[in-house]
Amino acid sequence: MADKVIGGVEVTPAILADLFWGLGSDEQADFFAELYRLAGHKLCMQMSWVVREIAHRSGDAHVDAVMGFRSFADDANEYAETATDIRASDAKHEIARMAEAATLGGSR
Repeated sequence: MADKVIGGVEVTPAILADLFWGLGSDEQADFFAELYRLAGHKLCMQMSWVVREIAHRSGDAHVDAVMGFRSFADDANEYAETATDIRASDAKHEIARMAEAATLGGSR
């Protein structure tokens, strides 16, 4: 596990969250790529332990953790599926445009 003290500062969940939130969406995407590169297939198992920890909490600690995790997992998954649909649709339109251009170019 990485050291929890960097430059004499204890890195806490609150500091990590603040740093993450201060990143742009491109850097946040880079964060997830780095997290996966670091953890690989073990990330799935770690998330199961996180869910277990959340389940054992109570009160606001439980509610806030559930809402944060669901925002990452459930809500983001819906956006990811939509983005995939958009990319597929864009690709179909681009292929149709290229086919039309090739057809028009070939008939001249």
